[in-house]
Amino acid sequence: MADFTYAGSGTIRTRGCTKFAVTVCFYYKFAEGSLLYLCEKANKGILEKIVIKKVKLSGISTLYIDTFNALYNENELCTPGEAFAAATAYYEAQLAAAIAATNC
Repeated sequence: MADFTYAGSGTIRTRGCTKFAVTVCFYYKFAEGSLLYLCEKANKGILEKIVIKKVKLSGISTLYIDTFNALYNENELCTPGEAFAAATAYYEAQLAAAIAATNC
């Protein structure tokens, strides 16, 4: 039997195809099915409930569609705690103005 020794050199080149998927995650403030209030009306003491039916992501901002198919931005909506605090502050300001008007 002969004793052989071999030292390899060079490179191996391969080619091929593959499938890949890209997942893009978007974060938004309110989920579908959330119970929210309109901030503008809450600042005037009116609590109007809104339920989010669908979230639509656009290039500029996130749009929320409610059950009546109205569109809202994130800055137009607030949580129940924020809405109750704004409405309470409005009523306290109105009460203070009424008391000040009667004391004059």
